[in-house]
Amino acid sequence: QAVVGTTAQAILEKFREWNASELQNQMHLFTYRPSFLQRVPPVLQSCEPNTTNVGLDLDCLQVGTLSVALDEKTRWLVVATFPVGAFGAQAAVVADFVDAEVEQIRTRSEVHVGEARTAGLSIFFGMTVLSIAFGVTVGFLVSRPLRKLSRLMRRLGDLDFAHDSCEFAELRSGRRSCISDVSKLQGTFCSLSRGIEAFARFVPETVVRNIVRGDPRSTQLHVSRREVTIMFSDIRDFTKIAEDLPQRDLLFVLTRYLSVMTRIVELFEGVVAEILGDGLLVFWNTPDNVADHAAKACAAALAQQQALLLLNSELSRLGLPLLSIRIGLN
Repeated sequence: QAVVGTTAQAILEKFREWNASELQNQMHLFTYRPSFLQRVPPVLQSCEPNTTNVGLDLDCLQVGTLSVALDEKTRWLVVATFPVGAFGAQAAVVADFVDAEVEQIRTRSEVHVGEARTAGLSIFFGMTVLSIAFGVTVGFLVSRPLRKLSRLMRRLGDLDFAHDSCEFAELRSGRRSCISDVSKLQGTFCSLSRGIEAFARFVPETVVRNIVRGDPRSTQLHVSRREVTIMFSDIRDFTKIAEDLPQRDLLFVLTRYLSVMTRIVELFEGVVAEILGDGLLVFWNTPDNVADHAAKACAAALAQQQALLLLNSELSRLGLPLLSIRIGLN
């Protein structure tokens, strides 16, 4: 009766009421000391089992609760209480038995240790030699392609796509390491290189380089205040030219024109921000600082006019219409 009373008091101290939702919704397991509940005011004091003494500690009880629903209106609360060390004596007996068995096994094992030691040393030295040889071989097969891949990664970080390198030529031809993980890395690098190279064709190289190098600011939308020079150029009467030319000739004219004009802009440190059909939107002094950017933009415009003369000469020989461009600077 004393245990029942203190257990009931402990449950009420912990959950405050018998129909507490926490008590009904899940199983609980906790410990308490009956002597602390007899104090004024009562205290719910948890306790730990005494690992140094296999006897029972009657002042340290463990309580388990489980709420069981009989029907929609009736629930039973099943409570089990037992001393924390109730299973300690049996555990001690089992531990002594296990210790005795272990001691017998150890004694029998010592008889064979001497004989096994010599054989073990021989096997050890043999395996050591084989392991060293295997490790050197695998190390060579792994480290050599990884060193090459590391060099290519450093060049890729500078937007140098290493088309002239032997290492990249090997990867592009489909040659891979015989090590599966290294081969996957090589394949991933090739995909990454192609993706960055394609990305760099449509985004300023400085922006791509900063993204590749992990610049946090470059990976987020941001605005900075600076003075820039803007150029917009397009082909006069391009709509009529596009209507009159066959698709193949139109594609050739447009590709040739944009290639020449884009190259001139880049020579004068401009950045092609957008290609709008036949039009070019070009910035100077962003994202990189460009000294005398206004003068360089004007020089680029004049160079485009000069280059157009040579381009028209080429188009004339091919029987294609001559081009006239309009350039605006701000």
